[in-house]
Amino acid sequence: MSLYDKMGLLITPNGVAPSKIFAYKPTNGSGDGVFDRNTTATRVNSAGLIEDVAIDMARIDYPTNGSCPHLLFESQSTNLVTYSEGFSQWATIQNVTVIDNNAISPNGTLNASKITETTSNSVHRLFQNSTVSNNRHTFSVFAKKGTRDWIYLRLDGNGASRTWFDLDNGIIGTVDSDHIAEIKDFGNGWYRCTVTIKGNVFDTTPLGIIAITTSDNVQVYAGDTSKYIYVYGAQLEQLPYATSYIPTNGSAVTRVQDVATDFGDVNSFNSEEGVLFVEMAALHDSSFNRWLSISDGGFSNYIQVYFRDNGRIIFNIITNGVIQNNFVYSLITSGKLVTDMNKYAFKWKENDLALWVNGVEVLTDLVANVPNPNTFNKFSFSAPTDSNVTLSKVKQVQVYKEALTDLELEYLTTYATFPDLANANNYNLILNT
Repeated sequence: MSLYDKMGLLITPNGVAPSKIFAYKPTNGSGDGVFDRNTTATRVNSAGLIEDVAIDMARIDYPTNGSCPHLLFESQSTNLVTYSEGFSQWATIQNVTVIDNNAISPNGTLNASKITETTSNSVHRLFQNSTVSNNRHTFSVFAKKGTRDWIYLRLDGNGASRTWFDLDNGIIGTVDSDHIAEIKDFGNGWYRCTVTIKGNVFDTTPLGIIAITTSDNVQVYAGDTSKYIYVYGAQLEQLPYATSYIPTNGSAVTRVQDVATDFGDVNSFNSEEGVLFVEMAALHDSSFNRWLSISDGGFSNYIQVYFRDNGRIIFNIITNGVIQNNFVYSLITSGKLVTDMNKYAFKWKENDLALWVNGVEVLTDLVANVPNPNTFNKFSFSAPTDSNVTLSKVKQVQVYKEALTDLELEYLTTYATFPDLANANNYNLILNT
């Protein structure tokens, strides 16, 4: 019997519809899940372009490196920059001129702005003041070199904090001690440059500043009217990381949280034994619980999977309200991060529990009770009661109705890509984007 034949539920980024994510298996529709997000959102499509996604449509998001897509599940977030594309509307423009709608942006249309220096011997920048609560915050912008290669972003904690970005080579220069910085290639010369305030360094009125500069760690210089860069999609969020782009045009805009629940039915699971396999990456290494679960719809009988801080992931099975094991695994010990795309397989059977991660059995427990037959009836990207939703990128979920052998578990968790696994098991992949 093949692995596919032993499988009760298979979820991949193969198809979505309003308020629904289709399961690949079972094929009769009983495995399909319910999806909710009562606002629009954006994704990166298969052409590498940012595009809008309608209310209550799940997002099949494509990495900018062109690899396999994933389902994207994000938290609620608000872009506090009121003009994310109309930079000529920003409150303060110092020693630069701004022409909106001057270049093709990462969404493939003529809506990026050109920022050109004046001849002043000073800083060359533009910014908006925003008000945030006493929380960590992140500022990001898409930028492309013109006749200048460097920008810096200023995002204040308790003092002026700046980070420099090289738009020619796509690398980060000097980083202020209050900042965490990231640069991500979006193709066609565009980079998303991001700075996050560290730890408990807060400012309730941070300055989101974009500045042109001549080189690393330079602020003041004599400008040249032939020197310019391009920018698009500025975003300020009260989160410790940047989320997908939220367009604004005159006011702050909120994208609400993605919620996906109720995949499968009692025929999709075997509560007495089985395997839950997931290939996913957390959006951020934080202390907030971010769950996946197989359950009876409540907190009496369920399997929980959730990320914690410090690179940890936790797998547990609960029977009649009693936790049976304590699998806490730190990916850092294997040189990986929870924000990397990793493969996890949790096996359960009476007195036989095991956790496999990226081809290695990392934890076992030989004393455990399992729920009664026909107990589990749903899989959710959340806790059993739909709270504590996952914040992650998910390439696949597989639930097996029997405990797999060690050889099968090693085989399952060592494939380089989902197409490798699909080809080995004769899956017919159909992407409905």
